Amino acid sequence: AKQMSALEDTMLHGLIGRMSLNDECVALPMVGVQVKVEVHELVAQVQISQIYKNTDAQSLETIYHFPIDEAASVCSFSAEYGDGEVVHGVVREKSTARQQYKRAVNSGQQAQLMEAIRPDIFKLKVGNIPAKSEMKINLTYVAPLKIEGEAVKFLLPMHIGARYSPTPSNELALNTKWKEGSRAEVSVKFSMQSPIKSLSSPTHGSEASWSVQQHAQSNREQTASLVGTELTRDLVILCEVEEPHEPRAFVEVGRTGSLAGVVSFFPQIEFRDCAREFVFVVDRSGSMSGGWEAKGNAQIDRAREALMLFLRALPPQCYFNIIGFGSSFSPLFETAKEYSSANLDVATQYAKHMSADMGGTEILPALQYALNDTGSNTSRGKQVFVLTDGQVSNELEIFTLVRQKCSRKAQRDPNDEASRVFCLGIGRGVSHHLVEGIAR
Repeated sequence: AKQMSALEDTMLHGLIGRMSLNDECVALPMVGVQVKVEVHELVAQVQISQIYKNTDAQSLETIYHFPIDEAASVCSFSAEYGDGEVVHGVVREKSTARQQYKRAVNSGQQAQLMEAIRPDIFKLKVGNIPAKSEMKINLTYVAPLKIEGEAVKFLLPMHIGARYSPTPSNELALNTKWKEGSRAEVSVKFSMQSPIKSLSSPTHGSEASWSVQQHAQSNREQTASLVGTELTRDLVILCEVEEPHEPRAFVEVGRTGSLAGVVSFFPQIEFRDCAREFVFVVDRSGSMSGGWEAKGNAQIDRAREALMLFLRALPPQCYFNIIGFGSSFSPLFETAKEYSSANLDVATQYAKHMSADMGGTEILPALQYALNDTGSNTSRGKQVFVLTDGQVSNELEIFTLVRQKCSRKAQRDPNDEASRVFCLGIGRGVSHHLVEGIAR
């Protein structure tokens, strides 16, 4: 039990086990990964198959962590062992499932236990993998898709970054990555009602194995493929169609004859101009230094570029401020300053020279300061932009603060503009749960 508890704290991505020869936690060799995706308008069904090999001379109990879209629903799981046995997952109450798994493993049976440890991270225990044998893990989930610009955006999470916790916690000290050399074959088929203009990938489009196939029978179906891609960063694919704002409806027939319907629409919205105050809350914690990413391409470099772009694009007659944070926070100006050439020069110099030297990732105090009305003209709608790698564990506290401060009820004057918070995730290990949660 102590070995397994320690194993759960050793967060490598994929299957890991306690090897018999030296009692060391290591990743089981991955033989192959296949991902098959079918996209219908704004919904994706994702099927992932991963083959691992137990090279040890005895059976192993292993832990498997994997990232998932925070809005996804797992609808199927199975494990295929080398002896031909297939174990299918069923839903049980958590405590009951844990007890059943423990009894099965203790009796020498092949069993699995899967549970969500965070909205965007699942944990799977696989018991009694036979010695010198392979096993295949199959997972299927369904996820709603989002819009980016004029395109439908498909996201395949492949990386879990380290999560900073303001309070010590083994459970939350997540830091996982695929073993070096892990590669996958990915196929994503888009079926749209409007003709497809293009499929592109801002993350993997430059890879030699990236290809797009248009189906001969229809210009409404295209398939994007990757062969041998490294599992080191999330995959993003953008699908542009000719009529993105046209409402659509679908009806499908289930296996039992039941009907299910979906209505999707992407409205065009025009915004009115009004006085604004912009506050940029920039992550300058140690994790922004880049870790294992290439020099010159660290998160802080990307944050610097993004901040410079924001500063140059601010509208005339607005007010702005910059707050850098880590273990503590520090505002550039005591209160928001009018957007002028002199103030822009000061902010530009700050952006050029800021570095990841402020310790841990304490977002909450910096956000509290940014959303505080002290010293601000509340008739100006406050727009707070958070630039971070999103590697924190106290998301619920952050969501609660944003919800309270951005609510209309939080405005002291009903004529005041409500505050809004936007989050820009930077780097490979961004917590999509944090970014999407702040947006909501």
